Amino acid sequence: AVTFAPSDLKTEASTITTDAVFQRVGGKGQYHQRVATAILKDHLAFGVGGWGYKHFCQSYMTESELKHIQMVGGVNVHDDYIPFSCEHGLVGAALLLGVLGLLLWPIGRAWKRFYNWALFAPADKAPAKPVVNKPATVKKGGSGVVKTGDTNSVGAVVALGAIGAVVAAAAVVMKRDEKKEEK
Repeated sequence: AVTFAPSDLKTEASTITTDAVFQRVGGKGQYHQRVATAILKDHLAFGVGGWGYKHFCQSYMTESELKHIQMVGGVNVHDDYIPFSCEHGLVGAALLLGVLGLLLWPIGRAWKRFYNWALFAPADKAPAKPVVNKPATVKKGGSGVVKTGDTNSVGAVVALGAIGAVVAAAAVVMKRDEKKEEK
């Protein structure tokens, strides 16, 4: 039994039976897919707006569906694609797919390079040699200022310095906390 739950959650939990779980999971007798699809058909281009499904769903339900509506958590379609499309329309769905494509494109290219390297690299060919940093070459610019050719080492020194500063600051804070605990 649920002891510390709000009253509507207790009511909802008391209605859970094995048959009800199978109906909900299997989608048998569920109205959400039909309602979400009907909303999408009526608002195809731009949808009904974010989180708009819960405000529009009751106007698309039949009388028998309204009698058996699940009041707590009753706007869960058990699918992300259809409610997203009905809330944001085909324009929003296309934008989402475009963003996903832009995010996945480099992963696909890297996988393709790895796949080609792993399967089609000639066995007799030696692996590529690693790039070794060459010593900095000193050049004089037009203004007489000395310039170095290796700027990567400068970035590495700056990054290591920043990491060292963070570690030192953390050590100081830990020491301070230890002194507070001793008092």
